[in-house]
Amino acid sequence: SPADAPPRVSQRLRVLGSLLVIMFVFIATAVFVRVPLEPLAFFCVTMAKIVTINSFGAVLQGSLFGMAGLLPASYTTPVMSGQGMAGSFAAFAMICAIASGSDLPDAAFGYFITACVVIFLSILCYVLLPKLEFFQFYQEKNRKPSPENSVILMNPESGAESADPSGRQDVSVGKIFKKIWLLALSVCFTFTVTIGTFPAITADTKSTLARGSWERYFIPVSCFLLFNLSDWAGRSLTAFCMWVSPEP
Repeated sequence: SPADAPPRVSQRLRVLGSLLVIMFVFIATAVFVRVPLEPLAFFCVTMAKIVTINSFGAVLQGSLFGMAGLLPASYTTPVMSGQGMAGSFAAFAMICAIASGSDLPDAAFGYFITACVVIFLSILCYVLLPKLEFFQFYQEKNRKPSPENSVILMNPESGAESADPSGRQDVSVGKIFKKIWLLALSVCFTFTVTIGTFPAITADTKSTLARGSWERYFIPVSCFLLFNLSDWAGRSLTAFCMWVSPEP
């Protein structure tokens, strides 16, 4: 029942809390670049940071998609494209670090400081977002239920509409999956192939043509930059065309 439901964490707390935790972890990582550690201590600290960043990153990503769901569907594509753009930016930064001839500690320190600055700017943008009339309009529109946007799902046992006294409808996960199964399987298979080969397999590729100084750029360009640019382009193309079609 609604009375027994656990209290929900506000979207503002989830987004700001996740961003702040991730920023503090990156600040700590930038500090540890200058601190010598034993191999075991370095491994334990690194694994703890990876778990923390990925955990709060998942909360942040889910919250951002929920927030994008308040806006028209065309605004979901920029959220997806931003992930590909971030990977491309990191690949460009790697190439610039190689071209500048910086030492590995200096390059790593620059990476993490840049990440902290970007996260800080993201926090400022999120704080200013509710002040925009555009966002306020769709936020208020979402709070007012309308018959056009309501989803009527029937209870398979009684054949009646399944809804609680508060007006919330019991959404069936099975019925939702029947509508999106084709797209869901496409995403699953795509990530199975890409995560299975990148970067574990593609990073071990050796060039038979690159010689001299250009050999240092082969993996950063052909593996990381090419993959992230293609990922960015593929995510952005969904704004213009979609394959597979959501309607079977």
